[in-house]
Amino acid sequence: MSTDNYKQLAAQLRKPQGAMGDEVAEFMNAGNELLNRNTIQQIKLTGDLSIIEIGMGNGKFIPELFEMFSISSYHGCDYSMDMVQSATRLNEGNPEKHKVHFYHCEAKQLPFVSQTQDVIFTVNTIYFWDDVDQVLQEFGRVLVNNGQLIIGLRPKHLMQHYPFVQRGFQLFSAKEVENALLKNGFTTVEVSSYREPDFTNGGVTFPVESLVVSAYKK
Repeated sequence: MSTDNYKQLAAQLRKPQGAMGDEVAEFMNAGNELLNRNTIQQIKLTGDLSIIEIGMGNGKFIPELFEMFSISSYHGCDYSMDMVQSATRLNEGNPEKHKVHFYHCEAKQLPFVSQTQDVIFTVNTIYFWDDVDQVLQEFGRVLVNNGQLIIGLRPKHLMQHYPFVQRGFQLFSAKEVENALLKNGFTTVEVSSYREPDFTNGGVTFPVESLVVSAYKK
């Protein structure tokens, strides 16, 4: 893949748009299936939950979420209007669709009243937050006291070798995510890591790992 192609892919991973955006969304669903599931499985709260997903893409994993938890409302937020539209179409047949809502917005400015949400989770979006502190403070604003935040990502020590992350990605270690959470009003940070099958690109094999960081609002 050429440098220009990697640059285009990086832009689409940040904000999927158009026909290529739909293809990238399916690519992400396949490549991040284990990371998505590992992240969702870290939801520890019980009862009827109000859940926000930051960067839900085309919303493929929403039905699975409803099978696993009692959910009063699900709110999918995405920076890409195209993904909001794709998720709306894909979940049209969801029997729980009356509880499902989608929003075109940025993570740093969420359209929710303060202290109303039980859980926020996000997968592979932290790399694109222009101001990590601002985003985490916004999450803290909308979460109830003791609400849970779960961040799924690829760790820096592996991801820094991926050819498509050289442009527009901010990479993190588990410790860096933990420190950011503690700095911005979260506590009881738990880190889990899971080895995944390797992937090969251009004849080069890369190791893959899920990193899931969970914390609670003070």
